[in-house]
Amino acid sequence: MASDIPVQKDDLSKNSLEVSTAINKHGEDLHREVNVVVNKLKDDLDEMDSKYLAVLEKHEDEIMHTISDITLGIADLKKLLICHDLNLVSAYKSRNAEFRRLPPKLTVTLPSFAPQKIKTIPGMYNKVIRLSGWKPLGVCTTSAGDLLVTMVGDNEKQQTKVVRYSNFREKQCIQFNDDGQNLYSSGESTKYISENRNLDICVSDYGAHAVVVVNQAGKLRFTYTGPPSTVKESFYPQGIATDSQSRILTADHDNNRIHILDQDGQFLRYIEICNLQRPYGLCVDTKDKLFVAEFKTAIDKTGKDLYSEIDVIIEKLKSNLNEIDSRNLAVLATYEQEITHNISEITESIADLKELLKSNDINIVSSYKSRNALFRKLPPKPSVTLPGFTPCKINKEHISQQFGSLSELFNRTEENDYTIDVPGAEYSPQGRIFLDVPQIITEINTGYKNIFSVACLSDEDLWICGNGNVLKLYNLQRGLVRSYQTKSGLLIDGNAITSNGDPVFIDYCGKTVNLVKNSQRHTIIKQKGWIPLSVCSTSSDNLLVVLASDDIKQETKVVRYSDSTEKQSIQYNDKGKPLYSSGGCPKCINENRNLDICVSDWIAPAVVVVNQAGKLRFTYNGPPFPTMESFDPQGITTDSQSRILIADCKNHYIHILDQDGQFLQFIDNFDLLRPFGLCVDTNDNLFVGESCTGKLKKIQYYL
Repeated sequence: MASDIPVQKDDLSKNSLEVSTAINKHGEDLHREVNVVVNKLKDDLDEMDSKYLAVLEKHEDEIMHTISDITLGIADLKKLLICHDLNLVSAYKSRNAEFRRLPPKLTVTLPSFAPQKIKTIPGMYNKVIRLSGWKPLGVCTTSAGDLLVTMVGDNEKQQTKVVRYSNFREKQCIQFNDDGQNLYSSGESTKYISENRNLDICVSDYGAHAVVVVNQAGKLRFTYTGPPSTVKESFYPQGIATDSQSRILTADHDNNRIHILDQDGQFLRYIEICNLQRPYGLCVDTKDKLFVAEFKTAIDKTGKDLYSEIDVIIEKLKSNLNEIDSRNLAVLATYEQEITHNISEITESIADLKELLKSNDINIVSSYKSRNALFRKLPPKPSVTLPGFTPCKINKEHISQQFGSLSELFNRTEENDYTIDVPGAEYSPQGRIFLDVPQIITEINTGYKNIFSVACLSDEDLWICGNGNVLKLYNLQRGLVRSYQTKSGLLIDGNAITSNGDPVFIDYCGKTVNLVKNSQRHTIIKQKGWIPLSVCSTSSDNLLVVLASDDIKQETKVVRYSDSTEKQSIQYNDKGKPLYSSGGCPKCINENRNLDICVSDWIAPAVVVVNQAGKLRFTYNGPPFPTMESFDPQGITTDSQSRILIADCKNHYIHILDQDGQFLQFIDNFDLLRPFGLCVDTNDNLFVGESCTGKLKKIQYYL
């Protein structure tokens, strides 16, 4: 085992040379503005080599130390074999258990660099929409993956409209208000467009000196012409964007400022102290940082901004790498301390045993207590995956995406192996890594015989529903806080809580969806001819309800409600076939972070996932290998990584899928008994309600 270390060092050196050569070759094909990135890759590779060599040398030292201990043990045993002292022989305690397992072999997966073909020909693009009789003015993408396009008629009237395209086919046209009047000014003046978080469609109409906002259905919500003090037609809106709070930001081009409105069109404030010069284009990043393009200086600053952006990205990668290194060096240091402490204890025990072998005092020998049990298990060995870097194809218009992602350096503990891998799968600093062995943090006896659903009100408070038709609010520290008798109702899914913290439940007998507020029941949805089966709330505070028809067909559909008003119905795929099985059996529902709608269909049995527009994305029928029982999907929830978790009741598993339906792993090591209700808190801790024990288990499954 010790002889493998020089071989691994040599392999590491050869691999480093190969990777450096690949980076150099790829760098020759790059434009000069990315030379900084190439040099950074070389520096990172050299830094990785130094760290890998240090780990190999440390492991080599540990192996040599273990060999030395074994050699000493053999020498002591030889002395005992030639000894004629019966007391010493009878008192001998074997150290075989101590040496039963040699230090595990250190495996290093060497870093690699995979060059990608570079597309550098300017002006290459695909036509996706061709208009006849209309000219496009503005375009934006939506959360559902559609395109919204503002366009003007190519005729004398030059009327303007907004058209929604799905898969490049016209799906919706917005042009007139309820009185038949034009929503937007005529003419070819710029009309920027953006979709808000609440799905409103916002257009900055330069010709009308206004921002025109309609809802998802195309109904006018409001027109903003500036704050109350604005002189008529002195507002010159250009670029428009929205942020995570559904606030609307629009560039007032001629007045050199940005207007900020709330989602209902109320003026909040200006941004006008940043020396803005004719602001034009706007966008907001995921952290609500506003980017403003100035019409006057944009062309002149292009070259300088390109290099500046590269420098910012490089510094960010360096910062991420340093942060990763710091965390994992701390883990390795802790592990080193544990090993050192154990070695000290073993050394002390060996010394005591040597003194015992020399002793002729029968009382001391007979009172000796072996510490082999204490040393039987070494501390768990951390498994560290080292950072790697995957280059993306270069695109000058999206320079921030051209660097790829720095893979996370993460740790896990294993009983038998100590491995270091450069990751075999892509991983970004924002991603999260699964624990090898998920851990139960808390287990609660709820008083139910069966739990049907759990819903996270906060990280410490949960609404739980089980047999007896009673909703219970539990605090993890204080236990039962309060309860509510729902008559025949059941809280079906783990996200059936409004943004105000009020639980929502289904009343099967009454065929209603109900809200509990201030301990009072309020019926909020009742649809004639349909029975509600399950419900969840969405990020936009809508409700998604699974309904079955109250007739012999018992067809199933999903309906989106906003303020108790039906906004969307999802029932069929593109071929006109039902998406969901018929019948009145529960079908749990949840909205994912990417706004997909996920339904666990017990009858099918399958998990059916559609996008926000209701178009089928995929159907999951179980993992790509056999299980003891057929797939039995019940409760469903999603986490911060848009991963989908499904309770497989009969198999006593939790399935984890990625957002595209690929099976990732099971949670199956906690003697789960018929898991049913699921929910995830803000830290991605999983709560599992068991349908046959009434127990609620809080499980950590990420590092």
